Amino acid sequence: MEPVVVGEAPDYGDVMYWDTRFALDPEPFEWYLPWEELREVVIPRLLALGVPPQDVEVLVVGCGNSTVPEELYLEGWENITAIDTSSVVVEQMRTRCVKFPELEFQVMDACALQYPDSSFHVIMDKGCLDTVLCEAEDPLAAASAVVGEAHRTLAVPGVYLLLSHGPASSRLEYLTAGDPRWRVEAVRLRKDEAVGDGDEAFYFLYICTKVGE
Repeated sequence: MEPVVVGEAPDYGDVMYWDTRFALDPEPFEWYLPWEELREVVIPRLLALGVPPQDVEVLVVGCGNSTVPEELYLEGWENITAIDTSSVVVEQMRTRCVKFPELEFQVMDACALQYPDSSFHVIMDKGCLDTVLCEAEDPLAAASAVVGEAHRTLAVPGVYLLLSHGPASSRLEYLTAGDPRWRVEAVRLRKDEAVGDGDEAFYFLYICTKVGE
């Protein structure tokens, strides 16, 4: 499914753009890769935390109308909070996921999370950081806000899973800004029908594991 285009140059930094987009097209849309192509990489990382799935607290940032919250729930990780800046999509998701009572959807900015420190074991970011970078006047400051809030609200053990179109050469500087205490592993995931071995043929999953102080 192709994204809905509102105007020639989408303003990803404008909440009104997202409200309009989701109102026009409420059907699920997956940025980059669907869950079935992420599952075999993500699930082992969740299990490696050593925390029983029923005790794991998960935050999905910039959730949009992705099916990831539902897919994680069906996999056994039921304590899931998903946030987005668009109140339109949050209401749509609350309606769509009414049969999953543990799923919680809130209107919130990933740059300013309203949760205490160490609230989550897992934070899923499927293109949210990329979206913030698209419109940022100061990319490093914007990225530092997203990454810093993820680090602050992660518990130990905890992992920030970032799916991005950006290779390590353009993302590691953001993930390490402010010297966050975590280990970063980058996994390349091939795009559908891509050829060659250059970075342009892959998406990148950054697995940022928080370590103790």
